[in-house]
Amino acid sequence: MTPTSASEETERSAEDLAQAKRRLILLNEVATGLMRSDAPREALKEAFVAVAREIGARYFLFYRVDDDEPGHLILEAAGGLEGGVEAASRIRIGENTSGGVAQRRAPLILENVNQRDDARSARLRARGVRAYAAFPLVARDALLGTIAFGSTTQAAFAPADIELLNMLVNQFSIALDRMRLVERLRDSETRYRGAVITGRIAAWETDMVLRRRVWTEEGMDLFGLSLPNGIGVVGGENDEFQRALHPDDKHMMKQFHNTADGVDSYPCDYRIVRPDGTTLWVSGRGRVVARMPDGRAARVANIVVDVTERRKAEEHVQLLMREMSHRSKNLLAVVQAIAARTLRNTDNLKDFETRFAQRLRGLAASHDLLLHRSWRGAPLTDLARQQLGPFVEADESRLALTGPEVMLTSEATQAVGLALHELATNATKYGAWSASTGTVAVAWDFNDQIGAAQRLRLSWVERGGPQVTSPTRKGFGHVMIESMVAQMVNGEVSTDFGAEGLNWTLNIPMSHLVSGEPA
Repeated sequence: MTPTSASEETERSAEDLAQAKRRLILLNEVATGLMRSDAPREALKEAFVAVAREIGARYFLFYRVDDDEPGHLILEAAGGLEGGVEAASRIRIGENTSGGVAQRRAPLILENVNQRDDARSARLRARGVRAYAAFPLVARDALLGTIAFGSTTQAAFAPADIELLNMLVNQFSIALDRMRLVERLRDSETRYRGAVITGRIAAWETDMVLRRRVWTEEGMDLFGLSLPNGIGVVGGENDEFQRALHPDDKHMMKQFHNTADGVDSYPCDYRIVRPDGTTLWVSGRGRVVARMPDGRAARVANIVVDVTERRKAEEHVQLLMREMSHRSKNLLAVVQAIAARTLRNTDNLKDFETRFAQRLRGLAASHDLLLHRSWRGAPLTDLARQQLGPFVEADESRLALTGPEVMLTSEATQAVGLALHELATNATKYGAWSASTGTVAVAWDFNDQIGAAQRLRLSWVERGGPQVTSPTRKGFGHVMIESMVAQMVNGEVSTDFGAEGLNWTLNIPMSHLVSGEPA
């Protein structure tokens, strides 16, 4: 190797490492920005611009589903379409490339678009596109829209670019789902204000001197009361308001009275339990309309409105944000661990780039399954086929999958997916699949040993390959299929490099299975 070529190789390796580091930072920034932004639409557009710049895309198109007509897509944002080239502002699902991606709910990756002559890519060629990648945006089994990127300078997006997009599409989908929930929450707020303006509210007046409460019809309807002439009682065991308060909010009665003695107007938010057992959240205000000579409240007017749906929407948004934060942190931790372990067990940056990209593809495959089931989990059968299918696509008889229908949690899906990918890679290089007659049997079942906690036992058995021996050096793959996977699911791993082939088992606690979910 000449000094010039060695210098070029060193420079290229440095660039590859810088790219890997830069993309890890981008993943973190996008996830954090989408989760914390007060303006999610703008944060989403900024993320699209940053991603397009990173992968060398000339333009991007973001379509969202029309809420009024779900069979159509509306162009929400676009970038890089200068020069008189425009995108359709509204298309039917199934129409054009983005509409087709939405209809199939599957990514579309095209190379050398400028050399194609099919009608589907006509619009792309008109924009000078050479490489194209489009993805459906799906959350909780609902289609939210599509995102597409096009390059006019490169014939194809690199595999690392596609892997990056696959990982980011999940974040985009969660952000869109959160956006929809926030918009519904704002609509609920609008309806709440409208109820107050038009008088559709529950009201009553509390007389602290006469110790009675006078209810409006709307107030009795909301609380589920039936009082002669709307007259109730203040204090004692017959106090209808005190009885209606949720057990965890009954202490607020005294707070309301004390607050009214000190201020003229105060907000109130609490729960009530109707006679039929229904719990409602109500929100409103109390206003003092008369005081006693000593300054204490004599009469207090109260108005409230049912905000149960708004509260549910708020709780759902908070849950979604917590889930998004947890998933982002978990994903980053897994990616960082893979990067660190891979770097530690490779001799050069080129080898690191290859192995790191392969492992990210395996992780992305598991995430695709989780995304289609709204992160509730993934069927073990589907996970095994997704991870192992590409290794034996030419001869499926070399792989046997047997076991009952079980659903793994999202954490277990990621762990088992990584293990299966490493085992398949090892079998292809050194094990059963490196020989023309080699086979792999993957099986799982529940152990029923007396006195032992029930667990799911997953086994990997290789036969017909070259004779194997226990490795003298534990690389990343060995560490992954033994210590890392066991730690991720709090399970037990056994590895036997027998003369007939590798035997590997993983015992998974039942807490990592999703109960009551069809596989």
